[in-house]
Amino acid sequence: MNTHLQRRARSEGVPTRVLENTYEVMDFHQPTMELCPTAQYTSYLHGLSLQGAEWDCDLKLLVEPATPAQFQEFPCVKCVTERKPGVENDGGYLDTAALHKVATEQFDDNP
Repeated sequence: MNTHLQRRARSEGVPTRVLENTYEVMDFHQPTMELCPTAQYTSYLHGLSLQGAEWDCDLKLLVEPATPAQFQEFPCVKCVTERKPGVENDGGYLDTAALHKVATEQFDDNP
């Protein structure tokens, strides 16, 4: 999920340390367009399985398996990349294209 952090950091020009991924286990197993609407910096993970445990949708907890099946299907997981609350951009992001432009302009000004 680091790629989500990196993509948003590059698009906003901020360091990844000011961003975080938040996860929510959904109440369904098969994604559809109605259940998983398209949103910026949001993705849905599906097709995951559990071995030796089951997911209790009511309690939203892992529980002891109640069936003899070896693998249990895990519900979809929503992942949203967002800014960490209370963390400001400290200017730690280096825009190498901007640095190159400034260096080139300074070099061109000096004969």
